[in-house]
Amino acid sequence: MPAVTVSFDGTTIGRQRLISTVITDNAEGNYTRIKVSFIGYKTIYKDITPGITQTINVAMSEDRRELSEVVVKSGKKTRYKNRNNPAVELIRQVIAHKDQTG
Repeated sequence: MPAVTVSFDGTTIGRQRLISTVITDNAEGNYTRIKVSFIGYKTIYKDITPGITQTINVAMSEDRRELSEVVVKSGKKTRYKNRNNPAVELIRQVIAHKDQTG
């Protein structure tokens, strides 16, 4: 699958910030587990052996949780309306009488 996130579990190393316990070996502090995640699929953790080249195959399964509600909002603010605003009416009268008041 394209765009799958692969990172070291418990670190920010990878393509996404992860918050969890860091799992390392005791001797060198090497990372011993990776996290593979993708939206809509169950996250998979795979143990790795530090210091050797490895081929890691992963088969991801769908995560079938359903959302109860999704709300999409526009970034636009609502337009200001002058209707029923007494200050707007006052300013209109001032402008209309500016020749009389100077």
